[in-house]
Amino acid sequence: MNENQMQSFAAAVEQGSMSKAARDQFLTVPSLVHRINTLEAELGYRVLDRGQQGVTPTPEGERLYRAVKQALSILAAAKAEPHPADEGSHAISVGIWWRIPPHFLNAIEEIDLRERGIYLDYVSMNFNEAAEGFDRHVIDLYLSTRSRELEERGLRYVPMTTATYQCVFAPDSPLAQRGCLTAADLRDITVYAGADYRDMPDLAVSADAQELFAMDNVVKESIFSEKLIQDCAQGTAVAFFPRIGLANELAHASALGKLDSRPMAWPAVSTGAYLADNASLEAVQLVEDVARICRKA
Repeated sequence: MNENQMQSFAAAVEQGSMSKAARDQFLTVPSLVHRINTLEAELGYRVLDRGQQGVTPTPEGERLYRAVKQALSILAAAKAEPHPADEGSHAISVGIWWRIPPHFLNAIEEIDLRERGIYLDYVSMNFNEAAEGFDRHVIDLYLSTRSRELEERGLRYVPMTTATYQCVFAPDSPLAQRGCLTAADLRDITVYAGADYRDMPDLAVSADAQELFAMDNVVKESIFSEKLIQDCAQGTAVAFFPRIGLANELAHASALGKLDSRPMAWPAVSTGAYLADNASLEAVQLVEDVARICRKA
């Protein structure tokens, strides 16, 4: 659970309406609903009852709401404390896609230690939230895979690494006998693909990708890691990810069952950073330095 999810959940409870809560949070309704759905998936239970008259917290949601309000109060107090940026250093707000490769963050941390004059504030967000963050000037840069929506806004994109897509499945699956997979190989099993993939320019040009997303057995909502891994390990589903982010998804696999993977026959996906037009020179320099470190990795 992250701060964005907590704020959106609290707003939904207090406003009694998803649309009112979205306006309160300066979000679109789909973005706020996405946050709530992801929160419920992570928790494993429903926190809001939806009805024609609005939303109300479930009994579990009421308990969570009290805890969330306390946590948000503690976070607000912590943010009010002086930090290095208050003392003359440069603050850079960094939006991070949740599947970002760990070596990106390691590279930023390396620069952060080297350049004591930079204070980095990290915010976890998806593509839609990043677009809103740039519009509201609350983030300086966003680390993610390439996004059609962000590129259409004219944001500068700096690529850092590329990798193929991988299909993840149980090692005793018939897919283990194949070298490179296509959408046709996945017709008879549940496929976790995730809504974010439809926004990626690299996939948009792939007829094979378009064929996959047109299939009825593809789960196009946001992916809940633990359930995904369990389903894949049991052989009831497969999933696919960029190779550069695959380690993040398989981190918990040892507790749930061994998994295997094969490359998909699609274009390589690029991961890098988007910069706001008004990004500071420090933010631009940070991205260029991180790109150099990642390309050497």
